[in-house]
Amino acid sequence: MALQGNSDRFFLIGQSKESPANEDVLTENVDIVTLDEFCFAREMEKVNYLKIDTEGGDLEVLRGGENMLKEQRMDFVEVEAGMNAGNKRHVSFEALKDYLESRSYLLFGIYRQVNEWPTKKPHLRRTNPVFVSRHMIGRA
Repeated sequence: MALQGNSDRFFLIGQSKESPANEDVLTENVDIVTLDEFCFAREMEKVNYLKIDTEGGDLEVLRGGENMLKEQRMDFVEVEAGMNAGNKRHVSFEALKDYLESRSYLLFGIYRQVNEWPTKKPHLRRTNPVFVSRHMIGRA
C-alpha cells in the first residue's frame, strides 16, 4: 500500500489506477482477503450496511463479495464513484451502477457530492451513491 499524503489518499499499488508520484513513497504490506472470505471467516450471515472507500478499488471489493451480493445478504451498499471521465482515481458511477443493478441492487440515493477540486472546475468529481437490495425493497 502506498502511504502517500493523508490516509484518505492511500491506495494499493498495482490495484489502483494511480501509481506513486515517486519511488521514495512510504509503503506498507497489508493482507488482502475478499469480502466473501472475510464474512465467511467471521460467520457473518448478513451485512446491514457496507461502506466501501478504497480509492479506486471499489469494484474489486464488490467482485470479492459476489456470493454475498448474489444471495442478497447485504442490505445497503455505499461506494465512492467517479462522476466524470477526467477522474482517473475512482471507478465510474456507470460501472458501479451497472455491476450492482445486474445483481439486483438499485440506487437508493446519492450522497457526499464533491466538486472537481484539483482543477477548481464547477462540476462533480465524485459522489457516494448508496444501493439497496431488492430483498430490502420487498420488505418495505
